[in-house]
Amino acid sequence: MLFFYKILRSLALVFLLMAAKQAESQCMVWGLHTLYQNTIDGFPEDFPDCETYISDIYLHHTVEYLDSLYILHKIEGHLIVMNGFYLKSMQGLMNLNWIDGDLTLYGLDSLESLAALSSLSYVGGDLTIANCPLLTDLSGLDSLVEVGGSVRILYNDQLEDVSGLAALSVVGGDVFIRGNPVLEDMAGLAGLTYLSGSLHITENVSLSALSGLASLEQLDGNLELRYNEQLSDLSGLASLMSIGGHARIVENAALEDMEGLSWLEAVGGSLVISKNASLETLSGLENLQQIGGSLNIADNGSLESLSGLDSLVSIGGGFYLNGQEQLHQLEGLASLQQVSGIFIWDNVQLESLSGMGAVYPIWLQRLLLRDNPLLESCSLSWLCSYLENGGVAEISGNSGACADLGAVLLDCE
Repeated sequence: MLFFYKILRSLALVFLLMAAKQAESQCMVWGLHTLYQNTIDGFPEDFPDCETYISDIYLHHTVEYLDSLYILHKIEGHLIVMNGFYLKSMQGLMNLNWIDGDLTLYGLDSLESLAALSSLSYVGGDLTIANCPLLTDLSGLDSLVEVGGSVRILYNDQLEDVSGLAALSVVGGDVFIRGNPVLEDMAGLAGLTYLSGSLHITENVSLSALSGLASLEQLDGNLELRYNEQLSDLSGLASLMSIGGHARIVENAALEDMEGLSWLEAVGGSLVISKNASLETLSGLENLQQIGGSLNIADNGSLESLSGLDSLVSIGGGFYLNGQEQLHQLEGLASLQQVSGIFIWDNVQLESLSGMGAVYPIWLQRLLLRDNPLLESCSLSWLCSYLENGGVAEISGNSGACADLGAVLLDCE
């Protein structure tokens, strides 16, 4: 019995020594803790040998230097730096390699460099770099491998590239690249092969290419490409095979085709292609076979052909086609069999539906053909079968034998 008592006492002593050693390297501060400049300057004296800060850190907007935070290796909370006027760099955080919570750099008028964050490998929450008008690149984040939450790179007036994120291979949430007016490409995101969240690339007026995303194969969330005025092609997405959510390609004025999506086989949600003024063809979507939601093609003023959709067999929702001023026929939809609704309206040059001849009427629940002034005939076999079996339809404002529902029924006889 004495022998076991001695063993237990020895183990207890070891645990106490370990706990004491760990306590020496930790700052036992709980809750959001605001650091002023004098707090930072006195940090080595107030928290000697502190490597792990057990709290959130909020830097006051008057802070100018972080030099005395060189002790920190880990923050078991958030690091929040917002609305600062004087902070030019993160110098002082060169040993910081781990943040359990968010890293937020927002509204920092003087911030020019992230170079001092070169040891940072992990952010457990969100990474947000926003409204930093003098920041030209993300160099300094070269060791960052994983972000547990979302990545937000937003409204940085002088940001030229994101190459500092080259080591990033895991993102647990979404990626937002928005409103960076001089950003020209996505070089620096080559480490991403899979995203469990969504990818939003919007309002980057100088963005001309998506190069840098060539390794991305699977996207479980949504893809949004919107308001990128110089984006002329999608070649940077050449490896993308599936999109789990919606895909929205909207108001990219220079986009001419869908080349770059040649490996895409399925979209789990809806596919929206709208208001891309220079889009002439959908070539590049030749491998797309299935859309779980709806297909919406609207107001692409230069679109002349639907070629590129030749492998599309199934649309879980409706097919919406409207506002296409240059589209004459529907060649490209020859393989489409399953669709729950067809809605075609306000296409001033559309003359024929003959390119869409394989639709199974048993799947169709609603049909709308309206205000297509040159559409003179629409008595396809599937359409006639649908109408003859009492299918719900609105047909008006077209021409000839497709002018209205009565004319179509007569032509189907």
